[in-house]
Amino acid sequence: MAIARVFDGKGWSPQQYDSLIERMELGGHAAPGVLYHWAAATRDGMHAVDVYESREAADRLARDKIGPLVQELGLPMPEFSEFEVHSILQP
Repeated sequence: MAIARVFDGKGWSPQQYDSLIERMELGGHAAPGVLYHWAAATRDGMHAVDVYESREAADRLARDKIGPLVQELGLPMPEFSEFEVHSILQP
């Protein structure tokens, strides 16, 4: 079942977010298991939304890539909310 996670990187700058994405070495594509990703700068930091194929894919990416890289960059861990996806519409 697809899930969505909403991430709030409080205190993150766009440059720090870009460094994280660059270090993930994705070649400009979404990470494995990610169906859709977007990110935006807010007054409080960076806000991102990912739709994953499954909770397992989301957990694997957080454990294997995001968590270690956030620590390496010295960033606070993002807060997140999770939702079961009811519907995905595509062109």
